[in-house]
Amino acid sequence: MEYIDNDYSKLLNLLYQEYPWLKKEKISLNSNIVEDFNLWGDDCITFLEKLCEYFNVSCNKFDGEKCGDEGFNPLEIIKFIVNIITSKKDKKYGYTIKELLDIIKEKPQPCYY
Repeated sequence: MEYIDNDYSKLLNLLYQEYPWLKKEKISLNSNIVEDFNLWGDDCITFLEKLCEYFNVSCNKFDGEKCGDEGFNPLEIIKFIVNIITSKKDKKYGYTIKELLDIIKEKPQPCYY
């Protein structure tokens, strides 16, 4: 699927509008809005809500758990250390640009009779 299209441009414009500190050359299809752009917790949820409104998609397509928690959480550090020792992968936080575009492109098309 080709992603350099109108939806891709609109998504980048929304990101730059909301977060002008993002560096354009650092954004790729694999960029993660939580891990790469540091949009944790409420910041992530707020962005996803704006994305849903902007692209007219259902927010039900997103899992708020993937946004993580804001702030310092000592339990997360302990889990991180245990995961390193046991070579266990922790769950992935956030959404990549490609995942966001996939969700945007899934929106139902109008039905004409």
